[in-house]
Amino acid sequence: MSTNTDTSTNKGSMPAASPTMPRQGLTCLGGEPPARQVREDWQALRSLPRGALANLFEILIPCLRAGRLTEEIENRANAFCRLYEVSDAALRASIRVCHLLFTQVARLDLDAATLREDLLALDAGPAEGGAPSQGIEHLLHGFDAAKAALREEIVAATLLDHGDVLTGLDWRVETIAASNRGANLAAPLIVLTLRFRNAGSAGSHTLHLTPQALRDLGTVCDQIGRGIERPSDDETR
Repeated sequence: MSTNTDTSTNKGSMPAASPTMPRQGLTCLGGEPPARQVREDWQALRSLPRGALANLFEILIPCLRAGRLTEEIENRANAFCRLYEVSDAALRASIRVCHLLFTQVARLDLDAATLREDLLALDAGPAEGGAPSQGIEHLLHGFDAAKAALREEIVAATLLDHGDVLTGLDWRVETIAASNRGANLAAPLIVLTLRFRNAGSAGSHTLHLTPQALRDLGTVCDQIGRGIERPSDDETR
């Protein structure tokens, strides 16, 4: 399965209004009415079987995080289509419209009530199969998880725009037995490797810490943690 999650489908000239076209703009689209492709994709989602709608986020959340279908997600999507008797085209369209809507919601930090209003406007035309509100309720049920996943990706991408980002660390403990500077040292040593990535590559940097340096690092981390947990002046007003 090949799914394009490009969110630019609402750009360009708008088609003439039709009886099934929402006349009002959508908040998540900056007040613009949805393009024809968006409306058609929504109709495909509305027509999914109830079981497929109820479990759509099994495929949608990984797609939202990755922004595309990886080989692993593609295999899961193919299994999803077989299990719920959904066509490749219908699942592709459903993921595409969800990616557009949820990406915009996350970017603009909109709430579930606003998304509901937009979905009701998008849901204006009759769908073939399923109640008009069926797709809306299932999407709203997964609203928090989808928005949180996309907001995490927004933060990660923002950090990558400005330099190296820590992605993980590895450590081990060694003992320095001796060196050219002295015998019988028996000094414990902590080896800490920081893994990072930036907009163009990934890498690592290894540090050697004495027990005292490790304790100093722990003290600093505790102080930073307390600073993060402490509410700001604005939040306490």
